[in-house]
Amino acid sequence: MLVSFFSQSSRKIVKYVLLTVVLPIAFLSLSGILRILDLAVYDLGFHLRPSEPMDERIVIVEWTEENLQTYEETTFSDENLAALVEKIQAQQPSLIAFDIYRDIPVYSPRLSDEENSQAYKRLQELFRSTPNLFGIEKILEPKINPPKVLKEKEQIAASDLPSDRDGFIRRSYIFPILSKEGEPRDVPYIGSRLAGEYLVRKGLKTDLLDNNSLIFYDDDEQNLVILNPLKNFAGAYNDDRQGLDFLINWRKGETLFRRVSAGEITSNQIPPDLFSDRLVIIGNVSSATGDRHPIPLNRWRRTDKIGTYGVETFGVEIVAQVASSIISAALDGRPLMKPAPKIIEILLFLASVGAIIKFIAKSSYSRKNLYLATLLPALSITGILLLCCFVAHNLGWWLPVAISIASVWVVYLAIIYYLNRKQELDKFLSLDLLAGDLKHRLGNKLHSFKSSSRLIKTSFKKFESILPKDEQEVLEAEENFNKAVLNIDKEVSILTRYNMQLDRFLKYSHLNIIELTNSLDANQTVETIVNRFFAENDDGNPICVLKQYDGKIPTETEISTVVLEIVLNNLLENAVWAVSAKARTAHEYFPTICVKTRLSKNRKIEFIVEDNGIGIRRAYLKEIFQPFESFRSEKSSGLGLYIAKKLVTSYGGTIGVESTLRKGSKFIFSLPLINRNHPRFFDNFLSFLRKE
Repeated sequence: MLVSFFSQSSRKIVKYVLLTVVLPIAFLSLSGILRILDLAVYDLGFHLRPSEPMDERIVIVEWTEENLQTYEETTFSDENLAALVEKIQAQQPSLIAFDIYRDIPVYSPRLSDEENSQAYKRLQELFRSTPNLFGIEKILEPKINPPKVLKEKEQIAASDLPSDRDGFIRRSYIFPILSKEGEPRDVPYIGSRLAGEYLVRKGLKTDLLDNNSLIFYDDDEQNLVILNPLKNFAGAYNDDRQGLDFLINWRKGETLFRRVSAGEITSNQIPPDLFSDRLVIIGNVSSATGDRHPIPLNRWRRTDKIGTYGVETFGVEIVAQVASSIISAALDGRPLMKPAPKIIEILLFLASVGAIIKFIAKSSYSRKNLYLATLLPALSITGILLLCCFVAHNLGWWLPVAISIASVWVVYLAIIYYLNRKQELDKFLSLDLLAGDLKHRLGNKLHSFKSSSRLIKTSFKKFESILPKDEQEVLEAEENFNKAVLNIDKEVSILTRYNMQLDRFLKYSHLNIIELTNSLDANQTVETIVNRFFAENDDGNPICVLKQYDGKIPTETEISTVVLEIVLNNLLENAVWAVSAKARTAHEYFPTICVKTRLSKNRKIEFIVEDNGIGIRRAYLKEIFQPFESFRSEKSSGLGLYIAKKLVTSYGGTIGVESTLRKGSKFIFSLPLINRNHPRFFDNFLSFLRKE
């Protein structure tokens, strides 16, 4: 079936693809839903990675909450910072870096003003005499100045980090600011600079290429590492793009780096070679004053603690992660994260969509449950896409798959719905033709039956006139014959009723295939239907018919005449039965049926059929609109009110009943005044696709 569908005219295919695939995917992309999914999968890739060993090359010196309480200082005072630098430098580290701002003196409340002044001078002297010491400044607004001495010695780096719209840190700057010509300006990010300085001290050379790529290589141009600026990333759409940035390859592990508190260092509780030839980063991790940021490792493992795998990660740990990401790539072969080429995304998208279409086409010949038959392939393709993404992630490639996954499911749902709906309509058309054929044959037989009945009656009268009246056998034959004729008339009546019900079915099935709405005068249409009904159902019993039409209803409204005729005929038929049943037992009773129209406050047309008949028992009121349920005492199909409700609700209307036993019933159904947005969209959509 799908093959024949895709072999139709190209115009139909283009319309179908545009409406069911391209437009939904475009909406999902523009709304940011696909981006959220891409970021979630990207972050999950880090969470699913196996734990990695600790990076021994980096040591974090922490100002903890315990240090804050002990020294009564919110951060490192000049005295404590100078003492730390002296003790760390004594072990001959490769580099020392601050992840704290130190543009102004920070005094200790435990010292006098003179002592604090001496501590500040001592710290400034350490800045001048320590060539491997680096400070930070914030160069993006709001700016924070660096230590002046370190600025003069060009031992400064930037602390700025780019964040995505959800607040997560997934990228790091190489250089936060570019010139108008697109060249790096000012200083690099602290993590990037520390990694570069460390690798240079390990014998590697560094260079900045014309495309702003940063490379590291040895004398034989081996161990080549290229730090390419990020050009496209799911998390960087319309985000901060003013500098050169790259994806951080986050290290995962229970213990990522060696960590030691400031108190342990000043009290000499550390090994004598802890900092030797290592990169030392000093930062604040106190819960009160430490800077914290969410990173991918935090997303999928929420806890109440702050720190590794907690809700947020301290800024000093991010600096260490960035430096480790670059250093490990150069010395350990651990790959840097980089976006996959766009051609791979396109090929993956085409392969995914083509695969789901092929599976659907293969399953469409089996006209069983197409949803279940192709659900497993759709899930399998989704699983394969996610597997490709995670494998690529472990290899250092960021492969967005959200658009491919979304396309698979949009194509799956759109085509499966189309095939199932088309299959249902094909069945309905066949049923419609079968019912039409049955109506034709039933009409012929009914006409023949009525003609035969009239012929028998006429012939018997002629035969009766030539027979003696006193013969007992003839009298008995006449009596039996009259009974047979009555039975024939009864069967003709039943067949006539069946024929009318079949006619209703044909109209209902036709309504499910073709929209039959016309601009008409609602009151005049109701008048015509009511007059025709009572003319065709006049059994000689007097019934008073009252009519009240609301003149506020516009003379041109968009309503289906078929809906009005089927629903009104059903309600009028029930009303006639109710008053006739009461007339057979009640005395001094005059059967009355009232038909009304009115315009409601919510701009709907209400149609009311009210009678003073026998009413409906309260127990039946909630069931009469269910199929095969009837409130009549005589046998009934129980489908009339069910079909009426289906028709009314399909056009955005409502139907209800109010009734009191032995006093009468009032049925009210409403239809929108202008019914342009009723919920039968997919039927119109299929009709649209059929147009050439």
